[in-house]
Amino acid sequence: MMTDKINTSRRKLRTKTGCFTCRQRRKKCDEKSPICDLCRSSGRRCIWPSPSDLLDRRYSHHCDSRHQDRSLKEQPPQPEDDVGNSLIPFSSDRPVQRALSYSLSTTHETDSVCPLDLSSQAATVHRVLSNHLELHISDHFSDKYFSLLLLPDCYRGFHDGWLTEIKQLMLTHKSLYYSVLACAASHIFLTDSVWEMHPIALSYYAEGVKELQLLLGKVSQYENHDALLMSVMLLYLHGCLGWGTHSDVAQHVNAATRIVTLRLLNKPVGIQRLFDRLALESVIYQQFLLSTGLWSESSQCDFVFNPDFWDSVEKLLDRGTVVVLSYHHNLTGMLPLRC
Repeated sequence: MMTDKINTSRRKLRTKTGCFTCRQRRKKCDEKSPICDLCRSSGRRCIWPSPSDLLDRRYSHHCDSRHQDRSLKEQPPQPEDDVGNSLIPFSSDRPVQRALSYSLSTTHETDSVCPLDLSSQAATVHRVLSNHLELHISDHFSDKYFSLLLLPDCYRGFHDGWLTEIKQLMLTHKSLYYSVLACAASHIFLTDSVWEMHPIALSYYAEGVKELQLLLGKVSQYENHDALLMSVMLLYLHGCLGWGTHSDVAQHVNAATRIVTLRLLNKPVGIQRLFDRLALESVIYQQFLLSTGLWSESSQCDFVFNPDFWDSVEKLLDRGTVVVLSYHHNLTGMLPLRC
C-alpha cells in the first residue's frame, strides 16, 4: 500500500515551478502570471515555460512512448524575412536582414508577452533600419548631390577636399549631419520619384534646424565655426530644392550674411581660404535669387536687399589673393536654378 503511494507521487510532474528567469537566478518566484513580482521590480523579462516544456519526458526514450514523436519532432525552419527590402529603398543589404531575423528569433512564443519586450525589439529594428537608411542617403550626397553644388570645371583639389571636410565634420556636428541628410533625401525624392523621401527629408531638416539652434547656444565665436556656416548654407539650399521649406530661405540667408560679415568683411586679412570665397559667392547669389524672384509670383519673400554688403563683397572678391583657377560662382551651377 505504501509502495503504491510512493509510485503515484513519483509519477506526478510538477507544473508550477516558477518562471525561467527566477529559476535561472535561483530566486523564489511567486508564480504570478504574466509577470511575477521579482521580474516586474527588477525590470527583467519574465519568461514562462511553454506547454511543450511541461511535457513529462521521463520515459520518452522508450520506443513505445507516446511522447516519442513529439520529442524528436524537428523545429520548423524560420521563414526568411523580407521586411528589410520593403522598407529600405534601393537596397537589399544582408546585414539588415540578419539583424531583423535575429530580433524575430529571440521572440519567445508565450501566451503572454511583456509590452516592454515588444517595444524594445521594435526600437532595435527601427534603429537598425534608420542607421542603414541614413548611410544610404549620405552615400547619395557624396556620389550624386555634392557634384551639383560646384561647376564641372571646379578645381578638383577643392572639390575633394571640401567633401572630405564635410564628412569629417558630420561625425561631430549633428547640425551639419542632418542638413546633409535633408538635402540628399530631398534630391532622391525629386530625381528618383521616391515619395517616401519627402517626409523623411522634412524630418531631417527639422532636426538640422534644432541642432543648429543648440550649436548657436554653445559657440562663442560662431563666425569662425566652419560646420555652423556649412549647416546654414545647406539649409537654404534645401529650401531652394525641396518642398515645404522655401519660406525659410530668407532667414537662413540672413544668418549666413551675418556670419560672413563677421568672418571676412570686418577683418583686414581678406580671403585666405577657398571655402571663404565659396561662402561669399554662395551668399550673394542667394541674395540675388531672393531679390529678383520670379515675375510670375505675386508675393515676395521677407528679404531686404543690402547694396552696401553687395558692394563690400565684390571689392573683397576683386582683391582676393586666393587662386581659384577655373571655377567661379561655385554654387551658381545647375542646382540653385532648379528652385
